[in-house]
Order: sequence, then structure tokens, then C-alpha cells
Amino acid sequence: MKQQNHRFFILLLALGLGLPGMRAQEPAAAVRYRNETPAQHDACMQWWRDANFGMFIHWGVYAQLGGNYKGKDSLGVAEWIMRNLPIPKAEYEAIAKQFNPVMYDWKTCMTMNENWGYRASDHKWKSTGRLVQMLIEIVSKGGNFLLNIGPKGDGSFPDEAVERLKGMGEWMKVNGEAIYGVEKSPFATLPFSERTGRCAWKPAAAGKPDTIYLYLYSMPDKGLITLPINNPISKAYFLAKPDTALKVEGKTITVPGPLPDPVATVVALEIAGEPEVIKETTPAKGGK
Repeated sequence: MKQQNHRFFILLLALGLGLPGMRAQEPAAAVRYRNETPAQHDACMQWWRDANFGMFIHWGVYAQLGGNYKGKDSLGVAEWIMRNLPIPKAEYEAIAKQFNPVMYDWKTCMTMNENWGYRASDHKWKSTGRLVQMLIEIVSKGGNFLLNIGPKGDGSFPDEAVERLKGMGEWMKVNGEAIYGVEKSPFATLPFSERTGRCAWKPAAAGKPDTIYLYLYSMPDKGLITLPINNPISKAYFLAKPDTALKVEGKTITVPGPLPDPVATVVALEIAGEPEVIKETTPAKGGK
């Protein structure tokens, strides 16, 4: 199992006041990070390596304005409002004194639209389905998905963000095992079209065998998927219906329709050992 490919769920807070000449006291967490030993750092990073889904909270004094000051919308990203309008330093310092995020809750789920920081006029929210598929796309390629949110000035989160994260949470309740701790797809070429879905695998752990996960956005051609592997497939099932076994003949799985989840249905395939992928061969010139 490659240590560099292990990932985890991380929550980061970007709390930039954006006041020239002002410097906040260094957070205790930053002091601990600066003073930690290599062994302590590696132990902390193991948490990061063991999952694939994270969150980036982009937030600060500017969030109180929501991208608008004295009736004027700021062009560009929300957190640069002081520079972009511009807002005089004395006026922005007065705004900073009002910054009292009493509604901020570390346990609330969040998402992102098209701005890093809170902007009231930004209504271009990505759908829950798109965010789930973005997560799958990144995980299947061995990466981490770090979602961003811009809380309002009082620390509360836009209703649209909460709605989408609740939707993602519902999907994760069913399919979380196919996200946390998985490795990138073992296949150089997917065993179905890219429009159909994606693939990843998870090494054996906690008494469960190696498992290949197929994330299906739509039905495969003729309802069949054939995997180019040498490993026997011992079991196949939807994570949404784990007690209902799917038909397996050799390395071919029959996927019955309609799919349980129109956004992304996950098929779990339990196999013996790490995937032994059958490499594609290129015919010699002349067809020999």
C-alpha cells in the first residue's frame, strides 16, 4: 500500500482579516506545527493520507460585506473587496471591529459556489450531483477533494451551501467506504466509457478483502461490465443494496437497471488480493 496515496478528511480555516499593518496572534495550532518532531508530523499526516474528502473554509472580515459596500459590488474575488473598490483603511478597520462570528459552528457541513469568500450576489451554486461526481473524479485519480466555503460575517453558512452538503452527506452515508482510504483506479483504461462512470479500489483491511469500486453515472452498455483482471471476483453488489448479490460470470458483472442512485451508484466487487490487471497488447504491424 503506497503511503503517499493515503488520504484523509481535513478541515482547514482561512481566517484572513485583510487589514494592512495588522498581524493576528499566532494560533496555538501553528505553534505546535512549527515545533513538532518529524515523528509527530508523520503521525499527523497519516490522518491526511487515510481519506479523500476535505473542506476549506475561506472566511474573514470581508464576509460581513458579502461583496458589496455602500451599494457598490466589488469586481473579482470577494476577499479583495478592500483593494478592489477601494475601501479606505480607517473604514475597513471600523468594519473589522464589528466582526463577531457568533454563529460559527465547527460541526456544520459546507460546500462552495464560484467565490472563495462569501459573496451575497453569487448564486451560481454547483449542484449536489456535480459535487459528488467531482469528488469521485478526483478520488479515482488518487487525489483529495478539498471543498471551499465562505461563511457570512456572523459565522453562519449560506442555506444553499448547507443544502448541498446535506445532500453530499446522504450520499456519503451509503457510499463512504468507496471514498475513504481508497486508491486510484488500477486500470489505465476504464472497462466502460467515461460517460458511464469511474473506478477505484481499496486494499484489504479490517477483515474485508480487496475491493474494486465502480462508480456508475449511467447504465453500462447492455448492462454488462467485464473487468480485465486475473483475480477471481467473489462477490458483487450495490453499496445501496448490500444484501442483494449481482450476477457474476467469470470476470463479467451484470448490472440490473434502473440504477439505485441517478447521481452515482457504487458497485462493490470483492476480489482475492490486489488487482492483477491484464495488460492490453498492441497487435504487431500486419496483424501478427
